[in-house]
Amino acid sequence: MEIEFIGDLPVVRVPREIDLSNVGEFEGLLRAACQESPFGFLVDMSQVKYLDVSGLKAVLRVCREVHSAGGAVALVAEGIARRLFEVVSAGGYPGLFICASVHAARDALLSSWARQNNAKRTSE
Repeated sequence: MEIEFIGDLPVVRVPREIDLSNVGEFEGLLRAACQESPFGFLVDMSQVKYLDVSGLKAVLRVCREVHSAGGAVALVAEGIARRLFEVVSAGGYPGLFICASVHAARDALLSSWARQNNAKRTSE
């Protein structure tokens, strides 16, 4: 697990499995990415083959915090990880974008930021 950057955008790269044995490290990286960019970051879970409820909860906890600060989290996921997040966010989960690729996730975050900036300007 590590944080990389695409320009100024933090990207948390996630290994094949997230469970009780590594969820503490995982959530720590999510929080570190949040410190780097409180308005949002990307979580690349495209390689994840196993995700237990502790990993799911870690993402959702941090996502709530980021959203309450006005930001968003873009999640790249396939297979079981994607299905789990789609079920949890079926009605829409504030501040969470589930995307098919890193580029789509980056675009979702940039669009979200642009909408927020436009909303702020019109309310001033």
